[in-house]
Amino acid sequence: MAQTLSVLVGRFEQQGMSPGQAQIEAVSQLARSVGQQAQALAFQDVFLISAAVTVPAILLPLLIRSPSRRRKTSPGAPVD
Repeated sequence: MAQTLSVLVGRFEQQGMSPGQAQIEAVSQLARSVGQQAQALAFQDVFLISAAVTVPAILLPLLIRSPSRRRKTSPGAPVD
């Protein structure tokens, strides 16, 4: 991280900023980058949690048998 910061400071100084301004701008840009990465990871976590909840919610009703299917009726018996 220190190496990245020094590279950014060098780039900003080449653009004509003072060393103090370059340091502030480099830290700001690095903070934005870290924030974007954290946001992407949070979206990924939300997607995985949503999938973990949705897939069983879709499959569970297909696996549950209704009570009328459980009862065995004889071939000639009336159906309720």
